[in-house]
Amino acid sequence: MEPPQPPRSLIVLPNRGTAETILLIPALEMLIRTMPYAQVSIAATNYEQEEALQLSTISAPICTLNGWTWWHDFGWLRKPCKTLRSIRHNWRVMREFDHVVFLEAERLAPKAWIRIASWVRARVLVHSIEEGYLTMNRCAYYQRAVAKLLNVNAAPPGHVPSLSPSAEDQKFAEAFFQRSVPARQPVIYVNPFVPHGSENRRWPIDRYAALAAALVRRGGYLLLHNPNGADVRLAAQITDRLFAHVQILPPLKLGQTGALLARCALYIGNDTAFVHVALGVATPTLTIFGPTSDEIFAGYNPLQRVIKNLSACPVAEGSSARACPGCKRFETSLAWDKREDQLPYPCLNPITPSAVLSLAEEMLSWKSNTRGRTDRF
Repeated sequence: MEPPQPPRSLIVLPNRGTAETILLIPALEMLIRTMPYAQVSIAATNYEQEEALQLSTISAPICTLNGWTWWHDFGWLRKPCKTLRSIRHNWRVMREFDHVVFLEAERLAPKAWIRIASWVRARVLVHSIEEGYLTMNRCAYYQRAVAKLLNVNAAPPGHVPSLSPSAEDQKFAEAFFQRSVPARQPVIYVNPFVPHGSENRRWPIDRYAALAAALVRRGGYLLLHNPNGADVRLAAQITDRLFAHVQILPPLKLGQTGALLARCALYIGNDTAFVHVALGVATPTLTIFGPTSDEIFAGYNPLQRVIKNLSACPVAEGSSARACPGCKRFETSLAWDKREDQLPYPCLNPITPSAVLSLAEEMLSWKSNTRGRTDRF
């Protein structure tokens, strides 16, 4: 008589980007550890999630579901063929599992997808972890929420995501450093860019230019992040007159970026997903915060330092009614404020290049002044 097959469980991730997926990794690792009797698979709903999971240490298989963000704006009415293809694809995926767990189901998985899971005779566990999402660190909250769902103990406090670039990505980074980076200069990864639609998070480019010049004068070698090759003009403003002391990176895969970051002495940038990639590969990180809250979006990692200055903020605490248009440091503003963003933000203007430079020098001094090709300062 054949032994019974272990149950097959599918964990459907929230339809979010790279940073949120990386923060979710500890909770997923804990979930897999506490379900040794089950065959757990992870369902990603967009390409960013797939890339982030490929960098992680999660051993579970990764499958893809067609995303449902277009459902909420009635895209299913405008594109009925796409809707039918998505339903068919997701039905075929979910029918292979005994259990389907939707995380943040109330917000991101409409009832139609849950009904599909029911049609394939799966036991559907629907759990929303939306409550409190904006009031505490996401990584810890995900851990507690998943632990509550499974009735197990949460992972110990302080557990942070760890990312592992593939051997191929590490070979790419090694060849890049051998070919392009001076051997005995501190390499600083500077990312002045933000995703489209998040321009309110960007520290002014002229401040980045002044900071880059100061870092070069102090002996640093800069790698300048260029996400898609479209911001050449902005990058040129930063690299002007720095000549051989800075290199604008070509568009890279997430794993290649992680492998390069793992060899850098310091990462400096705005509040974006790449902060969490840098922390995931154990690179010291200096994050410049403006109209987003470091209490919500920071990595909560001892390698991270945050710089912010709310002296010019119209309301540092309290209601968002008096906050700048589009400010995302307040829950009600994030949910309801549809006014046009105000650029540049007054909370970013008081942050001077000298203040960022001082903190960067302090962080770089933690490391020695010599290194091999694979060591940080």
